[in-house]
Amino acid sequence: MPEAAYEYEVAFSFLADDEPLAMSIADRLRDRMRVFLFSERQRELAGKDGLEEFSAVFGQKARVVSVLYRQGWGTTRWTRVEESAIKDRAFDRGWDFLIVVSLDGSRAPVWLPRTKLWLGFDRYGVGGAASVIDARVQEAGGQVHEENAIERAERLARIEKNRAEREAYLASPAGVQGAQAEVAKVFEHLQTQVDALGKLDTPFKIRLINTHHDTFFISSTQVSLSFGWSCQYSNTLRGSGLCVAEYSAPYSPPELRRDPEISGRVTFRFALDSTGRRVWLPEGDPDHTFTSQGLVDHYLKRLLDRTTETQG
Repeated sequence: MPEAAYEYEVAFSFLADDEPLAMSIADRLRDRMRVFLFSERQRELAGKDGLEEFSAVFGQKARVVSVLYRQGWGTTRWTRVEESAIKDRAFDRGWDFLIVVSLDGSRAPVWLPRTKLWLGFDRYGVGGAASVIDARVQEAGGQVHEENAIERAERLARIEKNRAEREAYLASPAGVQGAQAEVAKVFEHLQTQVDALGKLDTPFKIRLINTHHDTFFISSTQVSLSFGWSCQYSNTLRGSGLCVAEYSAPYSPPELRRDPEISGRVTFRFALDSTGRRVWLPEGDPDHTFTSQGLVDHYLKRLLDRTTETQG
């Protein structure tokens, strides 16, 4: 398609509930390319035939299309239209224009080729997804667009409003309740994963010990680690944190009075990312975030690696 035919470098297709996420990814790209989000283009589309306009955007007018996919996408009124336009375009000209980002681990649509680029949001996050889209646009011959003063002011205002709302939430009773709910998810996933590991035929002998309702120890035959939650106030998360400590020896019950030496310790702060997703931030590394499940999996894999290294 001729360069002049592309009105947008990238168009996003998503369910209504995922609009904040789409906005966050788009905000990472706006300073250098023209982006299509339906919620921002409603005025432009007002009075026009919605089916025709949407089909044109996703079928012709956007150089790259990114689908923020989760269960239910393609079943709503507008995502059905977008899906149809995407499939028609792909069947006519190939799949190189499409990037699918899985938000909930759902399987890809049956019509998507297995060789098509398929990103897991839990792994890539907002910044990673934006970087992949940026690279794909450039590979497809995309033109750099320098945002004007009005566009930049609107983008920065959105970012600041988002930041202020997140900070207010964290300094509220609702924020404390949200953090405690995520701590419960951490402990539940620990229990589930350790139970599953215990059923495997391995020499690791992983076990979980609950020493206090807010602290768990996970021990192998060689090393151990602990997850401990501390919350000082009921109306703010100031001073709160989830401490993960790694030990150089197996954990022993308190009555044996043997405390293994700590080999590493990191405190994680509960937060909301720019999309409103609940995450854990390691102190001193605010750009690296973990979901509750991702945090548990990360440290259990480290425990297994440390166990085999010690045995070797």
